[in-house]
Amino acid sequence: MSNEDTKIMNELIEEHKYGRDTVAELIEAKRKYIKSDNTLDIIIEKLSVLTEFYPKHKEKEDKIFFSQF
Repeated sequence: MSNEDTKIMNELIEEHKYGRDTVAELIEAKRKYIKSDNTLDIIIEKLSVLTEFYPKHKEKEDKIFFSQF
């Protein structure tokens, strides 16, 4: 694997960690919301973050990293 491939792979790994952490925060906010905590603003923010993040991440995986294999 080239240095550039390794760099992109490491970015993707970090992005997977970020995505998992963000989803975990969303799940926690939902759990609190169900218990009547006012976390709707957090839920909206996390959903917004994920809707921006995942399309770019998937494009990097599909069109840049995996397209060459």
